[in-house]
Amino acid sequence: MKTRPFPTHNPADTDPEFTAFLTEFVTGQRLERINDVLELRTRWLTVVLDDLYQTHNASACLRSCESFGVQDVHIVERQNPHVIARDIDAGASRWLTLHRHRGEAASSEQYLRQLRRSGYQIVATGFSEAAVSPTELNLDRPTAILFGNEMHGLREEVLEQADCLLQIPMTGFTRSFNVSVACALVLHSLTERLRTLDVQWQLTDAEKQQLRAEWIRRTIGHRLEPLRRRFDADQTASLDED
Repeated sequence: MKTRPFPTHNPADTDPEFTAFLTEFVTGQRLERINDVLELRTRWLTVVLDDLYQTHNASACLRSCESFGVQDVHIVERQNPHVIARDIDAGASRWLTLHRHRGEAASSEQYLRQLRRSGYQIVATGFSEAAVSPTELNLDRPTAILFGNEMHGLREEVLEQADCLLQIPMTGFTRSFNVSVACALVLHSLTERLRTLDVQWQLTDAEKQQLRAEWIRRTIGHRLEPLRRRFDADQTASLDED
């Protein structure tokens, strides 16, 4: 299985003049697609992958998040370092904002506190008579959906601290879905519902501007540094003329 490092996001590198310069090297069709995707992107929902150990499952979850318009994904690496599987991820992680929690930051106390401070309700996937289905979940507040690892699910301490438990209804003999399948099913249901609700689920203009700049740079790819040098040279020449 081919793997690659996590993408490096550099929000500071969003100089509007440089971004405008770069758009000259991106097709109109691509720019239109970027704008269309941004209109349906959301941070109202975020996904937490808690210590998944199978690379292909985590990468499939990232692909589902990107496909359904969920921008932020939190990767908790307590015992299992995550590497993106290129053949499963299919480039999806290039367009996501990935938050990695390692070391002390991977403790449930730490990352749950961080999510709550950001205004998220904590929704843990798990089996319980008290669990609600994706169609019943209250989305009036920004919501973090937590998925546990393939063998044991979420730890008990995480389940105890959750504001709500979420379970996909099943009618067969099998008791659970693969985590990547569960992630896709949950996100399909929640994003469909979210876009019909009277909440501010869309990105702010500032967030769109920042992501647009990042995505244009990712579209440029390996040409970015040569174009940066060319832009800087043009700027210097312009100043000299003045």
